[in-house]
Amino acid sequence: MKHLFTSILFLGILWLAACTADKKTEQDAAEPSPPLNVQLVCEATSEDPDTPQNGVFMIVNESKTKIANINACDKINPSDYATYDIPKEAIIAVGGWWAGAGDYFYVLRQETSLTVYHAQVDEEQEVEGYRYLPTVSYRDGRFNFDLE
Repeated sequence: MKHLFTSILFLGILWLAACTADKKTEQDAAEPSPPLNVQLVCEATSEDPDTPQNGVFMIVNESKTKIANINACDKINPSDYATYDIPKEAIIAVGGWWAGAGDYFYVLRQETSLTVYHAQVDEEQEVEGYRYLPTVSYRDGRFNFDLE
């Protein structure tokens, strides 16, 4: 009889633990995810002034990945976004012009993900303006370069 009572008590404790874990999971799912610290960073990869080279890196919280190699690269101020056809909702933007061509990047947040848009501009292009295309996304702690 003592063995039966111990077994029932043990099963009851397991059942209570399982119910408590389910409630915690439901609460966790309802809580909003913490804000993401997002940066686009330009890092010089060459010191040659005749042919500058820069890596463009996306940093999300503690994760960093290289998204492109371009010639000229600087941060673009939000007050200049309209000049480069960058939406005012963009979190951050970088880019630059060198020897008749330029590359420009900006990041948009869409609910639970981030997307980097890129435009290549050339002084001899037939269509004026910046034609941005999605190139990199970030979701659930992972970078994705397959956006086509």
